[in-house]
Parts: sequence; structure tokens; C-alpha cells
Amino acid sequence: MATTYEPEQATTSKLATYTSGNDERYVDKHYANVKSDIIEITHDKLENVLLKFYERRLLLSAWFNPFSIILSVALTLTTAEFKTTVFSVEGPTWKAIFLVALCLSIAWLVILWIQLFRYRNETSIESLINRVKNVGEPK
Repeated sequence: MATTYEPEQATTSKLATYTSGNDERYVDKHYANVKSDIIEITHDKLENVLLKFYERRLLLSAWFNPFSIILSVALTLTTAEFKTTVFSVEGPTWKAIFLVALCLSIAWLVILWIQLFRYRNETSIESLINRVKNVGEPK
């Protein structure tokens, strides 16, 4: 498509206009997507929005840590026999330690799932853009 450049006459604007030649016979369809929004934001505001988004985005994979601890502690509790003394700690005490670790890991997993459910709509790119635009409701 031959494009010629024709600057505007000396006016108050420094814009240039472009005119298309007669090569439209080679173009089947023409789509123009040149309109866009301009977003103005200060550095500290953008930093705060990105940090909150990053924290909530980490929740998508944070459940894996407590879940893997639960699996390994549950596997240990089902297969181990806590009969002997290891590192000056009796067998029943070791079993209690593993039970407490299992309970704490389950509580950690439940808390992460609750947070993930609470912020489920704020982990998408669209929600990030809305927060930068100051369109969405801040929480």
C-alpha cells in the first residue's frame, strides 16, 4: 500500500496526516485499532497497586507448601512406629510433634484457601488494570 506523507500547513498543531494511495485493490479487509486510553498514575501509587497484586497472585500457588507438608507428615504418621528414643526424645513425644505439625499445616492450608477464595477476583490481569485505572473498588 503506497502511503504518502503530507504535513499540515503551518497551524497551531504539529500533527501530520497520511493519505493512502490507490493500492486498495490488494487489500481484502482493513482493520484499525488505534484508539487507546491514557492512564496517569504516580510512582508510589503504581508500586502499591503492584505489590498488592503480587501478594494476591502468590496465593494461587501458596497452597502447595502446606499441602506437601500435610502429605509427608501424614505419610510419616501412618508408616512410622514411634518406639525408640531419637535425639533424647521419646517415641510418644515424636508422635505428638508430628500430630501438632499436621494440625498446624492443615490450619495453614485452610487459611490460605480462605484468602484465595476472598481474593479470587483480584488475581486477574483485568483486575490489575482496573486498579491502576482506579476503576475497581479498593479493598
